[in-house]
Amino acid sequence: MKVSVIVPCRNERAESGAVREKRAVQRTADLEWDAWIADGESTDGTRKQIEEFARRDPRIRLISNPARGAAAGLNRALAHSAGEIVIRMDVHTRYADDYIAESVAALERHGADNAGGPWRASGGSYIQCAIAAA
Repeated sequence: MKVSVIVPCRNERAESGAVREKRAVQRTADLEWDAWIADGESTDGTRKQIEEFARRDPRIRLISNPARGAAAGLNRALAHSAGEIVIRMDVHTRYADDYIAESVAALERHGADNAGGPWRASGGSYIQCAIAAA
């Protein structure tokens, strides 16, 4: 079974390294996966950083999101994805290291159309932390 992870981002250079690390530590069992990261015309080096990640891991794919917004980025990433299951993940969020595997297991176990688990929003700046806390 193939899983596509979709991630919108814009100007997340400080956080995008953490995104790669979050995906790298995900215990995905025997699941085949890819990640579609939709960059909303970042100006801080995010795109270059993600391109480097993609060079090292062909499962990571970068696409452009000229509309810049998260919803548009998700739609663009979804249009490119080929997984039977699509999992949305965000840059400023912490997930359990088995989030992907457990979400898929919940879908299979219950025959559900949608599943997920707890996650925790986070941020780097004062504003981002305030938004995450809210």
